[in-house]
Amino acid sequence: MEELTHLMYNMVEAGAYLQENGQSHGDIRPSQILFTKNGTFKLGDRLHDPSPSPTNQFNNIVAGRDLYMSPILFNALK
Repeated sequence: MEELTHLMYNMVEAGAYLQENGQSHGDIRPSQILFTKNGTFKLGDRLHDPSPSPTNQFNNIVAGRDLYMSPILFNALK
């Protein structure tokens, strides 16, 4: 339970940092969450598809990847 709590706080901090700097990650999925040697979690870069968030998610749909997005974004992309 403690590890999940740290995961949640670390991801919220990462999202807040991006939002404060006018950016968004756009594809937070399990493969993008990294566990560091010092026991914290980091949000990985989206280097495999640096396109804007909606385009990135559309690419995930076309490629048949598992989807991790809000229902609002999913309905907008349908």
